[in-house]
Amino acid sequence: MKNYVEYLGAAYLVFELPKFSFKPKDVLRGERKVYAVNTGMVNAVIPKVSENIGRLMKNAVFLELLRLKHYRKPGVELYHYRDEKGEVDFVVRGGEETELIQVTYASGMDEIASREVKNLFRAMESFGLKEGTLVTWDYSREVELNGLRVNAIPLWRWLLNPHVKLFNFEANF
Repeated sequence: MKNYVEYLGAAYLVFELPKFSFKPKDVLRGERKVYAVNTGMVNAVIPKVSENIGRLMKNAVFLELLRLKHYRKPGVELYHYRDEKGEVDFVVRGGEETELIQVTYASGMDEIASREVKNLFRAMESFGLKEGTLVTWDYSREVELNGLRVNAIPLWRWLLNPHVKLFNFEANF
């Protein structure tokens, strides 16, 4: 299976996202998540047992982060984060700055799985961050806990204005 992913990667049909670690050796041999070059490929490959909108949302956010990385700041690095307590979909690092982005298919606070927010808050504490981003289906709000702030933003709005400070992207839509 690993060879197939490598072949697809060489053809730029899929991209691998490494797991973040503070140890470079662990980044090289850590698990990787795979994202398709477009969301149509995800639908073509994954059986439609159920509509996996959350997975498609994550793929769309990854592609936008990759586009911004290549066109605005090639030095920015993209990862996913996982520890024994949970995971966060995207870690965006540039120099000494880090941003965390979690993606969930939710339309309201009652639908946002508490694990999504908890994982983001835990990762923010691990990285020493005061702010994180939660990309949702169509829910917008700020959530604060113990001096930490999570900005929930709908996917459509995030795609128009990605709110990733590392890319210095400041359009107002």
